[in-house]
Parts: sequence; structure tokens; C-alpha cells
Amino acid sequence: MKKILPPLISIFLLFNTVVWSQITINEICSANGDVAYDPDFFNFSPWIELYNNGDNAIDVSGYYLSNNELTMAQWQIPSGTIILPKGYLIIWCDEKNTGIHANFSLENDGEDVVLSNSAQVLIDKIKFPEQYTNVSYGRINNGATIDYLTSPTFGLSNNAFTGTLLLDNPTVSLRAGRYPALQTATLSHATAGVVIRYTTDGTEPSQTSTVYTNSIVIDKTLTLKAKAFKDAFIPSKTEVKTYFINEHIFSLPVVSMSTNPEYLFNDMIGIYGDGTNGTTGNCQTTPFNWNRDWDRHAVFEYFNSSGDKKFDYGVEIRIGGACSRGKAQKSFVVEAKGKFGGYHIKEKLFESKKADRYASFMYRNGGNDNNLLHFRDALMQRTTSLQMDVDYMDYKPTIFYLNGAYWGIQNMREKVDGDYIESNYGIDKDDIDMIEKWSTAIEGSVDAYKNYLDSLQVINLAAPESFSFIDKHIDVQEYINYLTAEIYLCNTDWPGNNVKFWRQRSTNGKFRWILWDMDFGLAQNSRSYATHPTLDFVTDPASTSGSNSPTSTLHIRLVLQNPIFKERFIKTLTTAMSSTYGPENFNEQIDLFSDKIKTEMPYHKLRWGGTMSDWNLEIEEVKRFITERQAYMTQHMIDFFGLDQSIQLRVSSNIKGAGNF
Repeated sequence: MKKILPPLISIFLLFNTVVWSQITINEICSANGDVAYDPDFFNFSPWIELYNNGDNAIDVSGYYLSNNELTMAQWQIPSGTIILPKGYLIIWCDEKNTGIHANFSLENDGEDVVLSNSAQVLIDKIKFPEQYTNVSYGRINNGATIDYLTSPTFGLSNNAFTGTLLLDNPTVSLRAGRYPALQTATLSHATAGVVIRYTTDGTEPSQTSTVYTNSIVIDKTLTLKAKAFKDAFIPSKTEVKTYFINEHIFSLPVVSMSTNPEYLFNDMIGIYGDGTNGTTGNCQTTPFNWNRDWDRHAVFEYFNSSGDKKFDYGVEIRIGGACSRGKAQKSFVVEAKGKFGGYHIKEKLFESKKADRYASFMYRNGGNDNNLLHFRDALMQRTTSLQMDVDYMDYKPTIFYLNGAYWGIQNMREKVDGDYIESNYGIDKDDIDMIEKWSTAIEGSVDAYKNYLDSLQVINLAAPESFSFIDKHIDVQEYINYLTAEIYLCNTDWPGNNVKFWRQRSTNGKFRWILWDMDFGLAQNSRSYATHPTLDFVTDPASTSGSNSPTSTLHIRLVLQNPIFKERFIKTLTTAMSSTYGPENFNEQIDLFSDKIKTEMPYHKLRWGGTMSDWNLEIEEVKRFITERQAYMTQHMIDFFGLDQSIQLRVSSNIKGAGNF
């Protein structure tokens, strides 16, 4: 059992001794995994409960809440907020800064919660220690004594169910993994008097879940979750084990993701089903729940192809992607959270990269390539990265089970955000500018890029010496490699969409671009796209399409005016056309990718529709595109740049490893 040292409790109680007020901070839940969701944004966010212990209603308009006593005016309770006598007010700490949603969050490893009046005079303060999933911290029976509350009482009077020791997890007799037939599992605990409660439908065990009394029969694929409870103790963490019963032979790593079924398909709060509480957007004019960016508690388990479990993490999941959300099989964003035990998944998720910790990743349905090639984006990015210096999203195909149900092939992919830079470069995301769609800051600001772009429009780009200005602000060769990939592979959902680039701020670093969501490449949108004039497309100054608007093509048009940049681009493109993207090399990569998933693909097609003939035809179409693209692009480049007809493809004899050009 994990013990919280009594001296620490004494310190917390000392700090929490504030003059008794009619309005008190009654309960804090920073680790709200499943306790309650807010009725405005429908997320399970941290919350603070205020209590009016008097006999008169109190107008708390203008009062302040903060998580730092040095900045007591951090967030002000809005006008018209009244707490009735013996009544409660819930404040959501989700950084939304609207209504009763504060502009700050709560750290799960402990911090202050401070309440002050409109004159910033301290009314109440609680300093809470490390918190545990679905356990709150507050006043026992609404009184002066403060401790863990093992049964959170959202908007109700607090009870006396407290604890200072965290119970160990229950022991499950049967290891997680694959079995050919029915199995039985027994649950036990070393501490006397413990009650073990369990679920088999994906739901997090609670104090109302089934009590374990006899062996559990496991006659189908399912996820067993067990948790230990005892009066005066903090409930244990959840023991999670998925059993694959009489399933087909696995040829890929396997992921089991389990969550409350209501979080997936409930009409009001479900994130996967159509529902009745949705919104429009992402190519949809009808509102759907899966268009909401709602987070839900889940457990992510990872097994090798032999069925041996390697790790599991409590995570938050939400639906990912844009227009591809409309597919029957959907993408997830998988994110580590402190309220489930840590802010990172400390595993080497992708063998070809050095990173061994991830704050989040994409669990992708193939995007707009869903159930077609099903690896199109990863194929283009990985093939490019093997010989060219470029930032890209790594890839791992897996077999997916959702709450015990087979869910086909789902692809683990890196998520392109500030954490991507931390994982790949070891640079703190607070020290970067990351920009999306040329003008929106994901991290930092757009100021440095905007200043560079403004200057680029007034200098004489035709002068060779202006190249040094470009080179000072962007990683020229990396950007050229990026352009080469997007243009040659014909991503027509770019550059107006799917653009992200970054730089380190403290070193005044150069901007680098990241290959991201190239699903429309390789003729995904049209079989005739081997002859698509992509150089014209990405330099059109008057397009009315969102895919290549004048704003999105501006930087490309500007840098191509510089003779040194243009020459380097032509050399890179011609080299890549006959090496990286040459039919022999690229088709070899296609075979490697398809061979990896071809054994699993029939099961995937059975789950999501289509046939293996469809898939094999898609492979042949991509190979045809690559073969035809080379000849077309040679002539297209000659025409676009006004080159001599005798141009020969410049083949490098030393392109065998990553980052050679």
C-alpha cells in the first residue's frame, strides 16, 4: 500500500486553517475521470465546489478564485452568481474562461485553491496534495477537517468516507493475452476486509460495480477491470487485463482500448455515435456527436503480435481528424493525463525514432485513405524520410479491439503539436513557435514568421544575395525536401490545408516544415492525377479554392523567385524523381508496407466492408501513378521553369540512408 506520510497531512491541515467564512471551498476534484461532466462543454474537467454554510443567500459576484495565492485575482466569478443557503456552486477549472468556467486548470500533483472577495481579501484556501483518479479532496461533512473524500459528492453534502492510504491493486490470477478457449480468473487481495469490484464492459469500476465473490468465466474476448475498496482507505488503482479468446492469429501488434460504452454511443455524451448532441463542420451540415472535441477516460493496452502484454496506460481519448470523422471507422487522439497517473506515455512507441516518451499520439483510421490503401500517408512520409531530411509523423499499424470488439487495422501515428517537438528534438514546447495553416499559432506566436514574410515581399528576390535572407529564417534544404514531397506526390489537399511548421524561439532558430496528413496524395482523389500540374497548382496567385488559396501559396511563389533557391529546388526535385520517388524504389516501399498488413487485411475488410480485390487494385493504381508520374513531372518541370528540353534526371549515386539530401 502507498502511504501518504502523516507529517504531510499535518502540514496541509496547518495551511488550510483559515478564518471560518460563510462561503467555503468545500470540495476539489482535480482528477475527475468519471465523477461528473459539465453541462456546457460535456467534458470531465477538474472542478471546485463552493458551499454556503449560512442561512442567507450570498451574492458571490466579483469574488475571485485562483490556484496561486500570489495572483488572487486570477479569475473572477461572473455577475449574478448567487449561492443559496446551504447551497453549492460548481466552478469548472477547464481554462474556458466563460460563465462558471475558470481560466485555469488544476494540477493533479497538488497546488493551492484560493478564494477571495472582490477586494481580494482572503476568504478561504485549501492546499491539496497529490490526487487520485475519481477521488476528491475537501471538508469532511462540510466541516473544518479536510482530507481525501473517497466518494466525491458533486454538488451535495460531503460525507465522512475518507482515507490516507492507497490500497494496492487486486491480484488477477490469469495473465492478459490470447487463449484458444474459455478461461477462468480469480481475484484476490493481501489486505483483509477489502472488497473487490469489477467490470467486463469497459467501464471503470466504482463503489456500485459488481462485487467479486467467485471465479469469473471468460468465454469471449473482453477487458476485465478490477479495483479494491475498503473503508478508511483510498481505493486502489484499476487492474486492467484484456483476454483474446479464440481469435484469429495476430500478425501485427494488438491494441485493446476500453472505456465506458456510454462514452462511445450514448446520444448525449457519446463521442463515436451520431448522437443527438452534436455539431456541424468537418464536411458535415448535419450535427453529429463525433464532431465534438470531447475527452473521455479510457485504458490503452498494447500487446505484441504473440499476444504478450507490454504495457497499459489510463488515458483520455477523443475523436480525431477533420472530414475523415465521417468514416464509419474513426480516428482517436490518445493523450496521457496527470489525473490517470502521469503526463507521458513512457514507451518507445515507434522503433525508427529515438523518442521514448509521448504526451499524446494519433490512433488513426487512415484518414481520407480509410479502407483504401490504408497506409497512403505513412507510405509517402516514411519513404521520403528514408533519404531526405524532413520532419514527419512516424507510423505503426496495429490490430484494434474496442471494448472487446474487433475494430480492424488502426494506425498509431505521431501527433504534430508542441509535444512532437519535445519528443523528437528535446526542445521544450514553451520555447517554440509552431504555426498551422500559415497564420495560426499552435505554440508561441506567428510574429517571427509574419515579419519574415512581410520582409520577403519587399526585398529584391531576383538578386542572388537575397538568398542569405531566406536561409537565415528557414531551413532551406529541409523546406525544399518538404515541397518536393508534397508536389511530386501530388497532395491536392495542400498547401491551403495540412500545413504545420516550427522553430526554436530562444535560439532564433530556422523554421522547419512537417509532413502532415498527405492522404490526398498518390492520386487518392482521382486516378488521372499522375498528370496533375502540381507546380502550377501551388503557385496559382488567383485560385479561389481553399486547397491552394493565394495566401497559402504566397511563400512558395516568393522563394521560387530567388535564382539560388530555384536552382536548388530543381536539383532536389530531379534527384528525388529518379531515386526516392523512382518507380523501383517507391514500389519496393509499397510492397514492404502492403506485406506488413496483408495477412490482417481480410479481417479488416470483413469488419468495414470491401474485398481484397479492391485493396489489391488500389495497390496497383498507386504503382501505376508512380510509374506515370516520373515522365509527366519531367516535362511539367521543363515547361514550368522554361528549362532546356535536353534536361536529364540527376541521379545521385549515394542515396542510401536517411537525410542524404
